[in-house]
Amino acid sequence: MTDQHPDLIREQALDRAQRRDERKSLVSMPAQDLASAPQRAGFLPQSMGEAMQFANLMADCNFVPIFLRGRPGDCMAIVIQAVRWGMDPFSVANKAYFAKDGQPPAWESQLINAVINTSGALIGRLKMDFEGEGERLRCTVRGRLRADPDEERVNTQSIARITVRNSPLWKADPEQQLGYYVTRAWARRWCPEVLLGVYTQDELAEIVDDEKREARSSAPPRPTREAIAAETAPAAEDEQVDIREMPDTPVEWAAWKSSLERQIEGAASIDKVNALVRGEMPVINASPYTDEIMKQVSDRIADLYGDA
Repeated sequence: MTDQHPDLIREQALDRAQRRDERKSLVSMPAQDLASAPQRAGFLPQSMGEAMQFANLMADCNFVPIFLRGRPGDCMAIVIQAVRWGMDPFSVANKAYFAKDGQPPAWESQLINAVINTSGALIGRLKMDFEGEGERLRCTVRGRLRADPDEERVNTQSIARITVRNSPLWKADPEQQLGYYVTRAWARRWCPEVLLGVYTQDELAEIVDDEKREARSSAPPRPTREAIAAETAPAAEDEQVDIREMPDTPVEWAAWKSSLERQIEGAASIDKVNALVRGEMPVINASPYTDEIMKQVSDRIADLYGDA
């Protein structure tokens, strides 16, 4: 058996002694102080260099979700968030996911509630009370802030007012989901620094819904057929128009109609549609397809208004 280097033996002995001391402190520590236990804090990276090494190790293992494997940059974000919360980075990683590409990461409600209760911003834990059933179910959350211990802060919410319910647990366990929801609302109102930049999937869906409603409210109104007709009206008699060679046979009219329809559908803006129609208006008025062409023009302009 090879003799070990004296320095290595000494380091191993110090490590064993430190672990014994940590175990003793955990056994003698009151339950409410476990969040600040030396074993928990000592597990986290203590510098940016350690965090980067840790993120590389996370990205190279199977104990993180698939979307984090081989992505040390994303793992680094998880590590930074875990350090901020004082939590195990692997546990945090397994409670994170991306609901859609391009959106911020979403976090499971269970994790967010754990973050709130262990944040150090509260005195004790938040308390939840429920009353009613079905759409009459209501949750009230109460708690006291460490910075302002004399005043109890209260938030209450009825399930009927919650429109986004993506999780199937809203049906299977509505009290749990409503409790999560109101707890988050309590924290965002009374200690927003705890959940800064952190959202659940339901909250991200609410943000998207709000953006869509705002976009619809600011969009121009859909044009009426009268307005479209005015836009595409033929030029006045005193206005010069190009004299075009008219199709003569049914085959020529059908070919002209097919070509014009493709141009209308390909027009990328309302102005281009109007310019096309004005240029073709003498032929459109003389054609056997006037009503069909004008209906297509109306539909195309309406579509372009909707896309604006």
